Amino acid sequence: MGTIDIYPCLSKVVQLFQTRHHYQTHQFSLDIPGNLPSLMSDPFSLERIIIELLTNACKFTPSGSSIHITAQSLSDCIQFQFKNFGVEIPPVELPKIFEKFYRIPSNDPWRQGGTGLGLALVHKVVSYLGGKISVASQNNCTCFIFALTLMPDEKLKS
Repeated sequence: MGTIDIYPCLSKVVQLFQTRHHYQTHQFSLDIPGNLPSLMSDPFSLERIIIELLTNACKFTPSGSSIHITAQSLSDCIQFQFKNFGVEIPPVELPKIFEKFYRIPSNDPWRQGGTGLGLALVHKVVSYLGGKISVASQNNCTCFIFALTLMPDEKLKS
């Protein structure tokens, strides 16, 4: 458990992600106010969430397209959004998206494969940190939104 400054954390993880995946030609944009309050959370777990969501976004975004990452302060939490364009998740599939081993049938246009564990892991880690995650998808845009409370449950502080 530690204090996380959101802008430096997100910037660092996105930059490391781009360096490791230099073959990707996606454009990343960060929209993060510099005055966000610090978050008391597990930095490693937050980085894991960010990396999994970036990996998923890159997988389903055409080369050269944009991936937008935003963070904002709400009353008692920080809300993060990861938005990508290119492939839409059918409405009937949305309730299953965080299930272990679930992969959307015929929704991998670039045949990159996967185990169906990435989003299940994200859901589990967000829940462990006391947060909530959801997904919306329409008009060839998919947006994962998760929020982490500024003051986590006592169980996480140990």
